[in-house]
Amino acid sequence: MARGGFWIVALVLGGASLVEQIQKYWPVFLGFIIISVLAAIYIFVDSTAKEKLQKEQRERGLRAKYGEEIASEILKSHIWVDQTTEQLVHSRGKPYAIDQKFLKTKVREVWKYEPGPRGGCRLRVTIENGRVVAWDRKI
Repeated sequence: MARGGFWIVALVLGGASLVEQIQKYWPVFLGFIIISVLAAIYIFVDSTAKEKLQKEQRERGLRAKYGEEIASEILKSHIWVDQTTEQLVHSRGKPYAIDQKFLKTKVREVWKYEPGPRGGCRLRVTIENGRVVAWDRKI
């Protein structure tokens, strides 16, 4: 109990000292708080503006490269038959794993997205000779 009482007295005396310091230097504290809030707002607005600019540049680049229809599908992260691997990477990103099989007349790859439980994956995209031929989503 004696130790607990000591800490309470120390906290009260320290708190009183802190209050005195704030009353003495309140313009400095207020200025520091205002500058900190303005800096936080600037950082948030700046990062949001950069993200928006990057998104717009990506959209313009995809539309210029693939045309409106394909760019629209890529921006929606869609997958379709005969999609190229480059379009798939633009649409879904790079897979976390790729399985390859070399057959007599073609190369078959299975791109794995969305890691699942126990080492599996939730989305598999089958590619033959650089084009999507099928995909399978597990729920």
